Amino acid sequence: MGQEGNPLFLDESHQFRLLVLERLNFPGFWTCDNKGTLVGEDSKFTYRFEEVAVSSSTFNIATFKQNKMSGRETRVSAYCGRNITDTALTTLKHSMFLSVVNGG
Repeated sequence: MGQEGNPLFLDESHQFRLLVLERLNFPGFWTCDNKGTLVGEDSKFTYRFEEVAVSSSTFNIATFKQNKMSGRETRVSAYCGRNITDTALTTLKHSMFLSVVNGG
């Protein structure tokens, strides 16, 4: 009996894609901490953000990075915003996520 019926079976095309993904190397990544909040990391810094709903349609976001060596935390003004819309908030967070992952 063939392996095609096995849900864990990967054909050659899927095996190749998995191999390629395993070889990708990014400078940073995002994960969840024990509390379930998103935390970004790269070789020098740990990143976090605080998002607050001001009203049903506007938000404030503050992003911080903490130096792993010194423990000093600074605000990342490029990824902070006040009274921004949901669309602008999503765009800002997407840019921040990519910046950490790409090491920029």
